[in-house]
Amino acid sequence: MKKINVLFFAITIAISTIIVTGCGDDIDPPTITVTEKSHTGYYRNDTVTYEIIVSTNEKLERLTTTSVPAGLGSELNMDLDGTSKTVEWDYIINNSAIVGAGIDIKFTVTQDSKENETNDVTKTITVATGAGGITSKSAFTLYVALGDGSSDCLWDISNTTAYSPDDVAANSSLESSIDFGYNYFGSDNATIAAPSNWNVTTDGVSSWGTKNPTKFKEITYTSSEYTAMTDDTDIVANVTGLTETEVTNLSAGDFIGFETVGGKKGIIKVGTITGTYNIGDNISLEYKIQQ
Repeated sequence: MKKINVLFFAITIAISTIIVTGCGDDIDPPTITVTEKSHTGYYRNDTVTYEIIVSTNEKLERLTTTSVPAGLGSELNMDLDGTSKTVEWDYIINNSAIVGAGIDIKFTVTQDSKENETNDVTKTITVATGAGGITSKSAFTLYVALGDGSSDCLWDISNTTAYSPDDVAANSSLESSIDFGYNYFGSDNATIAAPSNWNVTTDGVSSWGTKNPTKFKEITYTSSEYTAMTDDTDIVANVTGLTETEVTNLSAGDFIGFETVGGKKGIIKVGTITGTYNIGDNISLEYKIQQ
């Protein structure tokens, strides 16, 4: 009789454990509401602002976005560490977005990644037809690269500033901001090149931790077209299929299509080329770039 009582007690404990465990797993998923709060437009380079409200009875872990197609705008990846939160977030449509195409942005809130306790909402943006704005940079001078790193041969588009390799050596944070430079080398003659394809081996550029692979292609374009350009229509039409990280044998009056590592495209106009590879020799450039 004692053995039967012990067995009955063990079975009762096991059943109770199953019931308790089953109740513990019955957790409500997190809630998420996404509302478009404002937008400057739906064109390339425009910003769409969303208000995201997430809540749960548990502890929220993370709020993320996944866009399809990928790579056409900013993405969100935020630690939440709480039970509820209201977030404002900007989605910036980049220059690679195709006019007239849709972008699906899936907002996902997670409260327990191990148990896959998530909820999501998808919003769709249709990229508007129409041209984007441009920024014009008037003529500036880059001096030919020298082996000792002393000449202002490098160009930073974001800050519209020329630097020497010595400047960058003194402040390595500048590496990621350099888009291209000017050198005159062997049979390539006058050359515009990305840091990733820099052929001067003694000025320190080759040892940078970040070397932007700006893309280039010489294009057929005219001075009158360049002067008349007021939006990015011509840039979108002409700056395509870029694969090279340098353009060589340049002459005055040439036009170069380019694309930065950040996806902005533009057209460079070559002005004058003075000298070759000696101290003080230089090239004059100007460009128009997508905003």
